[in-house]
Amino acid sequence: MKRIVQESGLNDCLRIVVLCLMAHLAGIAHTAKVDRIEPTDWYVGMKNPSLQLMIYGKDLRDAQVTVDYPGVKIDSLVRLDSPNYLLVYLNVADAKAGEMVLKIDRQWVKYQLKQRERRGEECIGFTCADVLYQLMTDRFASGTVENDQLITMNHDTDRYLGNGMDTLALKQALALLLTVNRIPQLYYGVEILLNGTKAQFIPHRGIYVVARQYKGKTVMTILNGTPYVTTLPVSRYAEVIGNHRQAKNIFCGCAIDLTKDIQLQPRESLIIEF
Repeated sequence: MKRIVQESGLNDCLRIVVLCLMAHLAGIAHTAKVDRIEPTDWYVGMKNPSLQLMIYGKDLRDAQVTVDYPGVKIDSLVRLDSPNYLLVYLNVADAKAGEMVLKIDRQWVKYQLKQRERRGEECIGFTCADVLYQLMTDRFASGTVENDQLITMNHDTDRYLGNGMDTLALKQALALLLTVNRIPQLYYGVEILLNGTKAQFIPHRGIYVVARQYKGKTVMTILNGTPYVTTLPVSRYAEVIGNHRQAKNIFCGCAIDLTKDIQLQPRESLIIEF
């Protein structure tokens, strides 16, 4: 009888050991694994001491997170709807640069806190000096207030390579533009030496007109910005039309009579060439 009791007690102990081992193995099997942390690193000495880490890994949402690094503490954990994401909010107000370690369940993850090269107030953005450089570049090369340009050329001005083919002025402008203390800005087409002139008119009665000219050819874009039928007074644009009596509507190929005013439909876009 005594032997039977001893064997029964031994079996109970074995069962307890097996159950504990199975529970331990099950815990290991369900331990979340960290695949990625965003941002990948951060800086100490920021004005806002809060650091949000987005941690990604399969079944990571319910993981426990701890940190043991001087000057760093966990403010909160946010568990999202997705089972694979976890947000950790840290306060790094008193932290020094170095490598801290996050314990996420049974996994130890290293995270780098870096030292800033300079403080935020030491960073200089756009200033009056930049405005001066922008104005100086084209005024030096252009030499005329009638054609003031802010970035050598822009969509409101003629190109340097207009009808006069002024390559020297363009070279001067680019030489200065690309060497002054600023971010270089090139108007599209400069890199392939596009040329031509442009005429842009003040909108009149809701009609906007812009013209491009090159080698004696002209293209006019006419936009009726109103929701009703209106008339374009041809004589208003005589400096561009000149002696031309007829133009071609590039949309339909039909002829446009330039000896009389042009009727425009509501919100009509008309492009003509002559």
